[in-house]
Amino acid sequence: MELELPVTPDVVAWLVGWGPMVRVQEPEMLAEAVLAEHRAALCGME
Repeated sequence: MELELPVTPDVVAWLVGWGPMVRVQEPEMLAEAVLAEHRAALCGME
């Protein structure tokens, strides 16, 4: 799916909700934000 949306916390949360099924190709800052959320979730499991 290709979308043109502003990068907001709601968009990041929506993408994170898809877990490993989502792949953010661009913009890089959105991909990094999604990755940071996944990493934060992993750190919470320790």
